[in-house]
Amino acid sequence: MACEKAEIRAGYIRRKTLNTYIYKTKKYIIAQILWDLAGVICLAFSPLLQQWLFDYGLQSPLKKIVMANMFPYREMILQR
Repeated sequence: MACEKAEIRAGYIRRKTLNTYIYKTKKYIIAQILWDLAGVICLAFSPLLQQWLFDYGLQSPLKKIVMANMFPYREMILQR
């Protein structure tokens, strides 16, 4: 009788451990997908953010000089 209870208890603990593992794994996978999605969104909007920063003059002077050498309207960019 005690042996049967011990076996039942061991099966319950194994099942509980497996369910906990599956739950944590699902949670990790969902978190990873959301993190990757956030990264993709940031990469997608990165050029827009850079353009906005450039339009409002929030970039460093060194970066302005580098960008001025990359684009044809150097004088206009350097005046900002």
